[in-house]
Amino acid sequence: MLAFGSVNAQNITISEINYFSHPSRNSGDWIELHNFDTASINISKWSFVDSKPGDTAFIFPQGTMIPAGGYLVVYQNLKNFNSEYPGVKNRIGPFSFKLSKKSDTLILKDSQQVIVLKMNYSSGKKWPQGAAGLGGRTLELRNPSSNANLSSHNAWFDGCMGGSPGQAYTPCNDRVDFSEINYNSDSNYNQSEYVELHNTTANDINLTGYTLRDNKDSLTHIYYFPQGTTLAAHGYLIVSNDTAAFHAHNTSVTNYLGPFPFNLSNTGDFIRLYNINGRIMFSVCYRDSTTKSWPAAADGKGYTLELKSDTGIMDDGNNWFAGCFGGSPGYAYASPCKVLGINNIAYSNSYSIYPNPVLNILNVEHLSLAPNELRIEDLMGHNVMKYNCTSENTILDLTNLPRGIYTLRIINNSSVAAFKFIKI
Repeated sequence: MLAFGSVNAQNITISEINYFSHPSRNSGDWIELHNFDTASINISKWSFVDSKPGDTAFIFPQGTMIPAGGYLVVYQNLKNFNSEYPGVKNRIGPFSFKLSKKSDTLILKDSQQVIVLKMNYSSGKKWPQGAAGLGGRTLELRNPSSNANLSSHNAWFDGCMGGSPGQAYTPCNDRVDFSEINYNSDSNYNQSEYVELHNTTANDINLTGYTLRDNKDSLTHIYYFPQGTTLAAHGYLIVSNDTAAFHAHNTSVTNYLGPFPFNLSNTGDFIRLYNINGRIMFSVCYRDSTTKSWPAAADGKGYTLELKSDTGIMDDGNNWFAGCFGGSPGYAYASPCKVLGINNIAYSNSYSIYPNPVLNILNVEHLSLAPNELRIEDLMGHNVMKYNCTSENTILDLTNLPRGIYTLRIINNSSVAAFKFIKI
């Protein structure tokens, strides 16, 4: 990359790009320049343009300076920009061309027309999708103290809702986020698809009239929160697409709503929250396990996507993990997992079973008289396995048992003991 036209020009970079505003957050196109040098940079008579033939370059006026460590936003439409960021004063413009919603080349030249920066961005799948119109986010540079590799998708991430023009990126502070997502249930443990909302504040939030959507805006892909819906301070709320299936697997959970009238895609999707005025408030673009950083166990294997940090990068798979089998819907994730009252070792005065969850081999220890029979039942109460016992300690090979939650019944002549266990 060329950067030799002016003193310290090599220490300037494009640190943020808004090339495709969400309609409800339309600030127009803009880019953010950052001087990561220890001295000011004079960019008088420099020019900014894209690569489309016929577009007229924007010329920075005489006396335009970017202070050491400072930022300058170059906008395309002042009215739109001010409507979203009335407090941002370190901005300049307008430039007369529009940034492409698909891909474009951005070029910054010094006063001698020497290229200082030249980079390409794209809305393609490898690039952060939250900045490509649906998510309401912007492209943020991962390393704002560098202008290397700006044309690489790995150099960028989806920033906060609406971006952070004119200042350094800081961790997002959304009032409501999505803390858990079940987008692809295990076929043997289908508790519905659901999204868990989390109130990160100390005050109740009224969600009346808010909507939940996937990547489509049609009426069949919108869920309306009913009148009187409140998300309690620091609380959690589940929205399910099949409330009967959800309740059947989570009988102790009462803070749930639904059903929402669409399915979450098993291959990755947008989930978006809008306020009563139709303004997008939060979005997550999740991916399936074919995208390396996203947890494989949440892709049809009985686990869910759990959010690591409310202030982390939302569209980054490294900010999500596969929590417990069956998830932790309606409350905060806690380790070690306790799903439906299941413990790592289940026991009574007469029997114990371990390990729990179990991969293949389940040990059943009979602390007194050996039982007559062991039965394994699924969640519907159907018998799926039966063993006749002759000794006080039994080893059960569950290799061929599908993943899911089961009940082991230990039957004696005069008593029955029951334990729930997870097959993973």
